[in-house]
Amino acid sequence: MSLTDILDEHLSGKIALPVWKDFQSRQGVYGSLDGKAKSNGEFGISVGGDMFMENPTITAEHINAFEYLSTHAEEICDAILARFLVEYKNLQEEYGFDQADAKEVMPDVEHTGQFKDLIGLSQIHLMNVSKDNFAYVGYEFGCNWDDEHGIGFMTHKSRVVAFGGGDTSFLTWVAEEDLEK
Repeated sequence: MSLTDILDEHLSGKIALPVWKDFQSRQGVYGSLDGKAKSNGEFGISVGGDMFMENPTITAEHINAFEYLSTHAEEICDAILARFLVEYKNLQEEYGFDQADAKEVMPDVEHTGQFKDLIGLSQIHLMNVSKDNFAYVGYEFGCNWDDEHGIGFMTHKSRVVAFGGGDTSFLTWVAEEDLEK
């Protein structure tokens, strides 16, 4: 299926990526849980991030990024989860849950597979910023410990360029900052 087949006139639609199946289902408002069932691997996808466009269009860079994320989904998932494993301990300290709450909301993890019970992909953002003919792509997740902000990753192909709150996945300046390096 092509990008133009799945997007509506507002340049948003749904994509199925089985690699994210069985994580939490986070299709509620602001990436909140939408039930107790695990994700079926289908998520929202949109073009543009926070960049408003008078005449939104799909570019060759968006198509290239879409094809890349479709065919390299497992590699991208591994890169995102590896980066998250590195960042997670800092988040635990930052949120500072007491021991009882931490066990439920933000328990210690030893491997990336344990994140399936803590986070879920909510939205994918194809950005209007590109490098080497591929748009940057943001991955927005809901998480147990922050219903309002979630977590986000900005990627270029399978390289994670930034990690932070959910807005990291759709802020144009995050991609532009990497582009300037």
